Amino acid sequence: MRVAFYIDPIVDDGLPYRRIWWLYNSITMMLLLESDASQWTERFRIITNRHLADKALEGVALPAGPAKGLTARVPPDCLKIISFRETLDIFGQDSLTTNGRWLSGRYEPDEALRYGTLIKDRLDWEPEIIVSFSASPFLRAAFPACLVLNWEAGIFSTAPFPNTGFLDPMGTFRSSFLVSHADEVKSHRSTPEEQRMLATIRSKYLSGVYARTNPFTAAMGNVRERFKSTWVWPTVWARSFGWDWDAPIDHTFDYLCWVLDEVGPDVGVTVSEHPKRRHYWDDEKKEYLRRYFPNFMIIPNEYQIRGASQYLLQLVDGCIGMGSMTGEHAPLFGKKLVTPCKNHLTPYSDATSLENLSDLAHEPPPAWRDPALIWKLTRYYVPYDLQFSPGWFQAAFERWLGLFRAGEIDMGYYEPAAPSADILKIYAFQEVGEMPERWPDIQ
Repeated sequence: MRVAFYIDPIVDDGLPYRRIWWLYNSITMMLLLESDASQWTERFRIITNRHLADKALEGVALPAGPAKGLTARVPPDCLKIISFRETLDIFGQDSLTTNGRWLSGRYEPDEALRYGTLIKDRLDWEPEIIVSFSASPFLRAAFPACLVLNWEAGIFSTAPFPNTGFLDPMGTFRSSFLVSHADEVKSHRSTPEEQRMLATIRSKYLSGVYARTNPFTAAMGNVRERFKSTWVWPTVWARSFGWDWDAPIDHTFDYLCWVLDEVGPDVGVTVSEHPKRRHYWDDEKKEYLRRYFPNFMIIPNEYQIRGASQYLLQLVDGCIGMGSMTGEHAPLFGKKLVTPCKNHLTPYSDATSLENLSDLAHEPPPAWRDPALIWKLTRYYVPYDLQFSPGWFQAAFERWLGLFRAGEIDMGYYEPAAPSADILKIYAFQEVGEMPERWPDIQ
């Protein structure tokens, strides 16, 4: 099986090594698919930029996974480089704009054709599968006989949960399988064993870890007394194509002001900070928001808490989601999800309007909430302990490639990643360290 890995060669937001984890994951997958590195030249290609290719040539110490600590070197013939100048000649735009256009479909057919042809010519080799870490319609256009899989972190990527990931044959965000097949996912008929699995996960993490260690319980109790309903608004990572191309207002501060005004003064909105945007809500912003929006809340020491959004989610009525993973967690926590603008969470949200949130907070959950969540946890979002186990990728790729060639990308494409009891063991025996975790104090 010939597999190529596409790691976007455009430097992301001026951070040359932001995508180094994509390289780590690619090499780890190569090791799992073929342990004999002398065979890699026949089986694998990595398409990326010069500086990541140099890292791969020099050798990278893998920081996680089954090969943690191993220094792996990629043969030069496996590396195919796309230069900054070549991408600039085609797009003439930065990574945010370029990826946003790929994601949203706002690109010219000629651009997809030119870029896809550039990659195809550079490869000098016909892959059977391409694993891409970003929106990539040009790959599907240039390689129609090749299965293109978008790989990204899944519903859980922070403690106390086990890390998960997904491989999607249709795309990512609004182009994903979860969006295009939302009605079928929501119609899943869960088995009693699957229902017990979900109940056990909730018991361990919600009734157990979060209830026992939540640092915001007292503060949020005071907040809840002041409002008809309370909601968490997770700060998103601006300068991200998943945010900027979905947002109705393309500035984090302005968007929050719009939300606070739209929900009304009797609905409390507690802001949580993004891990990569800590200290964004400085004294000047907070002073303004408190003066003009009495329903704005932010807990002063919150910036020190890793995964603060999940702790807050446990204590409020729901999440106002703009694509944040916290929105994915809302059904697990038994909370409402509202998506005031169209994004990949919209098909699974309780509402798309910010009107009457206090009434929504007291409505029973939709019948499809738990079945859809069970389908995702057992089939789509696969724990890394399974994905990175010997033989998992090989078996999954062979099965998916056969279905792709037969034109069967439907609900039968995703089967349970493992029996429910085995998936539950991963969650049940996940080691939970000291909680809550705290970020180091960065000045």
